[in-house]
Formats: sequence, C-alpha cells, structure tokens
Amino acid sequence: MISHIRFVLYNNLSLLLISGISGKSQIMFAMVFTTRYLDLFTTFVSLYNSVMKVFFIVSSYATLYLMYSKFRATYDHNHDSFRVEFLVVPMAGLAVLVNHEFSLLEVI
Repeated sequence: MISHIRFVLYNNLSLLLISGISGKSQIMFAMVFTTRYLDLFTTFVSLYNSVMKVFFIVSSYATLYLMYSKFRATYDHNHDSFRVEFLVVPMAGLAVLVNHEFSLLEVI
C-alpha cells in the first residue's frame, strides 16, 4: 500500500499527469479506508495504529483532490472503465448478511 501511495505521489507531483490511474478505484479506496477505520473514534489501540489510520484516510482523500481538481485536465474519463456497481452491491449485501453483530459500525 505504501508503494501505491508513493507511485501516485511521484506520478502526480513530478510528471504532472495522472493518466493510467482510475478515479473510480481511488474513490473506492477512500470509501474502504473511511469505513474500515471508523473505530478510530471509538477504540484506541496505539499511537502508531491511530497515526497510520489517519495517514491512509488523508492520503486517499488527497489523491482524490489532486485527481479531480488540480490534475483534472490529464484525467481521462473515457478509459476509466471500472464498474463500481459490480463491486459495491454484492459487498453491501455481504456486509448485511455476514457480520459479528448487527450494529452500524459493524455493518458499515
């Protein structure tokens, strides 16, 4: 994951283009990190754990900001063919059906 972040930062900042990076998959990364690390506000494990969770959330949203605002001219919408609905709908169904307890934080 760190190598992915390094690639995105190198690609965005040094080459000033984002061709080849899927915006839809970056949105999915941000959604996964946000929902996965919601326990950041309820459970403290360690300082390292909390810092890394915040780092992953901030870096995924920073990537989205760079893609959709600063480098919008180099983002190719036509080649971003990732079908989000084929991934989100089954995962939402599995989240409701397979969980330890039926609570908001567990299902999300």
